[in-house]
Amino acid sequence: MTINGAESVTDAHLAAQNICNISASSSCQPLNSNTTRNLNRKACFASPPFIPIFAGLPYTGLLHLILKLYSGECFKENLFKYTRHRWVYNESRRLSERYLEFDLGQLLKAAVAAGSSSGARSCTSLLKGKEGLNNKAYLLTMDNGAEVFAKLPNPCAGPSFYTTASEVATREFLREVLNIPTPRIIAWSGDRSNPVRAEYILEEKAPGKPLGRLWQDWDEWPMEKRFTIIEQIVEIERKLSSLRFVRSGCIYFREDIPNSGALVTNPPLSSPILERFTLGPLVKTGLWSGEKISIFD
Repeated sequence: MTINGAESVTDAHLAAQNICNISASSSCQPLNSNTTRNLNRKACFASPPFIPIFAGLPYTGLLHLILKLYSGECFKENLFKYTRHRWVYNESRRLSERYLEFDLGQLLKAAVAAGSSSGARSCTSLLKGKEGLNNKAYLLTMDNGAEVFAKLPNPCAGPSFYTTASEVATREFLREVLNIPTPRIIAWSGDRSNPVRAEYILEEKAPGKPLGRLWQDWDEWPMEKRFTIIEQIVEIERKLSSLRFVRSGCIYFREDIPNSGALVTNPPLSSPILERFTLGPLVKTGLWSGEKISIFD
């Protein structure tokens, strides 16, 4: 979300900025066993919630490094497991709910393919950020300097497909219908049987600094700039609070909900873009527990 005078980003984008650097050679030469052991050792001793980050490698070199390390249990565990918080009670269950194994090489390929229209041909940097409770966050840098943010929902995030499909459609609705500046989604999949073997959202990284960090120097800002930022935040809140739907549900693309009608709002919006959207199942986790999970199978 971009605000004139200061740029704010979502919590997920904030996560990608809390990173730990582990350098690797920019050479594409095959890695020897000593290099692999050293990198695995760094991975093992990296302080939670950080995991290894590989930068400065051409795409082929990055993939080669990943494939060489993929057999290392330490690397795999730090990549797939939840590393940010601990639980006093029932920790093993909470961690298993947030364990997500996927094909990292295929995720990089999907990101490069999604950015190819803007000139990206390879991924040269991979950063993993602090996780939220429901998603894993990665920041990918392309050879043309473009940054792609990758978000993968953990198993506990909500019902498969519906959670991702609804998020993508809702954010598109905010961007295209309400003109709220949200990062543009360039590719997504709600099908866990895809080559990545996990649901994912790929989007442009929001520019600028998190708005929350600006509060530290708020007293030093000219009053005019303060009002400018606050006015924009209030306008976004006004747009969100002034819109009502005629029935309950989450927003989806009509193509994802069979036999669905167009979205109807109150007050009515005349935008033809509304024809693309509909309301569908709620994705609150509690509504999909026990026997309820089979309703939409």
